[in-house]
Amino acid sequence: MLARPGPRPRNGGQRVARIMQAFGDRRIAEITTTDIERFLRGLDREGLTGRNVNSHRQALANVFEYATRADTFALPANPVRGADKRREDYSKPPAPFTAEQVMALARAAREGRHVNGGRRWASNEEDVQQQLANEQDAAIYTVAGFAGLRQGELRALRWKHVRFADRTIVIVAGMSAGFDSSTKSGKWRAVPLAREAFVVLDRLSRRDWFTSPDDFVFCGPAGDPIDDSALRRRYRAARDAASLPPLPFHHLRHTFATLAIRGLDPATVQTLLGHSKITTTERYLHARPLNELAERMDAIFGVSPEVGRDLRDAPAAPE
Repeated sequence: MLARPGPRPRNGGQRVARIMQAFGDRRIAEITTTDIERFLRGLDREGLTGRNVNSHRQALANVFEYATRADTFALPANPVRGADKRREDYSKPPAPFTAEQVMALARAAREGRHVNGGRRWASNEEDVQQQLANEQDAAIYTVAGFAGLRQGELRALRWKHVRFADRTIVIVAGMSAGFDSSTKSGKWRAVPLAREAFVVLDRLSRRDWFTSPDDFVFCGPAGDPIDDSALRRRYRAARDAASLPPLPFHHLRHTFATLAIRGLDPATVQTLLGHSKITTTERYLHARPLNELAERMDAIFGVSPEVGRDLRDAPAAPE
């Protein structure tokens, strides 16, 4: 969101660069809350969702919060704080994949159907390198779908955070602008590994390099964090190769949430996802099986089916 205007070398076209277009040539001390609010209203008129407008607002808030520090610009106040947040529409449940579709996605990646049409490469060395990349792709899609990590959290994950003995991942950081930062909530959390995620991580941990405690689990050829644009590009190719619905990468996290809430209480799911507010988790309540809840209500009230039948068959009371 803080990118400068200009061409996008990977995907073609021009960057929208809304923030830098509006404020890139302004002195930071001159920008007021009125300027911020005018900018946000312009995003509203463009038709951006409340969530997207709030993301732009938060990016600006972070910039100005940094500028209030005494060792930077010592601004007396953050002007973004006075600008209203937009209401985010959670009325429509997020669209998830099914568990079977996540496995199909991983299978398409492992078979290399998302690159070179699954064909072997010209040299054996290229073929081996591509097979390693394919295996990593399959693992990252599986962990995203069955553990619910955000994209930045996947990119920041190191082997020391994977506790095979406990079948748990500890999420302590997210990747932002190429650097480790805190998680979105600012807190660490532990996520149990479903069998599918455990198996792919165990297989990935047996590769010949970049498996030391401080190495990244999902990395580039030189051991650096996996490139975010490459991750999204390869994901889209694997998704299409598996003939899946055109859902973005983040919907793998929605998949985990939707599956988890079928068997876990909302507070537990909130903790596993790292949501700061329970209202965010409540978007997935539609996925809970109502027949199971009805059976729990029967147990609460203690009325057996036989008792209910006896009451229906009993003669009417005399008037």
